[in-house]
Amino acid sequence: VVAAISKMRESGGDFTDYSDFLRRVSGSQVSKNAVEAMIKAGALSEIAPNRKQCLETFESIMDSFVNIKRGQIEGQMSLFDLDDATDGTEKDVSDMGSLPDIPDYDNETRLLLEKEVLGIYVSGHPLDEWAPLIKKYITADSTAFTASADDEEDEASDGERNIKNGDFITVCGMTRDVVLRTTRNGDMMATFVLEDLNGDISAVAFPKTYEKYNALIKDDEKLFIRGRFDDTDDRGSKIIASDIVSFEEASQPGFKGFTKYSGRGYQNRAQSAQRTAPGASAVGAHTQPAGTAQSQRAGSAQSQPGPVPEEKLIDVQAIADKAFGKNSSASVGTIPSKGLFVRFENRNACTAGLSMLRETLKAYPGEEPCVIFIKEEKLLKTLDEKVSISDDLLQSLYVCFGRDNVAVK
Repeated sequence: VVAAISKMRESGGDFTDYSDFLRRVSGSQVSKNAVEAMIKAGALSEIAPNRKQCLETFESIMDSFVNIKRGQIEGQMSLFDLDDATDGTEKDVSDMGSLPDIPDYDNETRLLLEKEVLGIYVSGHPLDEWAPLIKKYITADSTAFTASADDEEDEASDGERNIKNGDFITVCGMTRDVVLRTTRNGDMMATFVLEDLNGDISAVAFPKTYEKYNALIKDDEKLFIRGRFDDTDDRGSKIIASDIVSFEEASQPGFKGFTKYSGRGYQNRAQSAQRTAPGASAVGAHTQPAGTAQSQRAGSAQSQPGPVPEEKLIDVQAIADKAFGKNSSASVGTIPSKGLFVRFENRNACTAGLSMLRETLKAYPGEEPCVIFIKEEKLLKTLDEKVSISDDLLQSLYVCFGRDNVAVK
């Protein structure tokens, strides 16, 4: 097609206008599909009226030129009716220049047409007009999702990638490639791509989130998404969606915005809510000492910073062994032997992850207890939060803490 158009221009000069272009390409190797793609891509913008006028008329105009050429080739004109035929041809060509007086597509539609045939936006981006709103609410963009592990440290030093696996972030973009899936429990979930001003973001909506926001999770929607950053998959980073808001809703005067949870800032806010009142006992309702050494260890830890030392933990190795695969039937005190168990390698890991764990559990209220186990110090504690254990919850915990560190008994 390109070679044919180039040859026409070399032999007959530049195309003077839209009608001249259609007349010369009609009946050649340049098909209607090729002309349609050129119009959508904006390739005729210098010689053509607006794209909507072109798309609504090019087929009929090309058919008319083909019929004229066919009549000339087949010798259907005689010396006796040549004048009449010529007059008719000139009139037809003149009529072809009279295009319907209709406005062009809006900017977003023109951009979508470009993307349809080229795979990229050329003359702009559909999110350009929303730039002030985007800047107001997002805490990360696609550059954080495409950074490799090798350059993560360098980028973090420049302030471009300051999020870590498990952090709560807010991103935005236009949705595409929405795929619905069915879990083992028969619930629906979705995977999709968000395209922002810089690139693509992979996103997942597990059943609970999908049930709440399924009306928004469809192709070509402009959305803000708040969720957890997941960088544990070899296939690339993604966001595990928790809250979804359309651009239209976010632009309303009454919209209060997302809480900008991210990294330590998020954890510190959650930790401050857990602190015990002055003079109150640090021993929780669901904890108890389990031996002198362990009690001393828990007591001495209370002076250390972070959420864990503020609450006494219990040493119940047998229950932890049972939860995480070792043979033991022991059960001690108020620590349940059945429920949801989450394991942390050491106290620092627990300090960093406990707030995020509690935030996740709050989204799945129920009757099952949740127990945390600190492996290095052999400390165990039942949290106040009770949960409903589901595929959705477990998948979320697997992302944050690793599949080997989450157990149900």
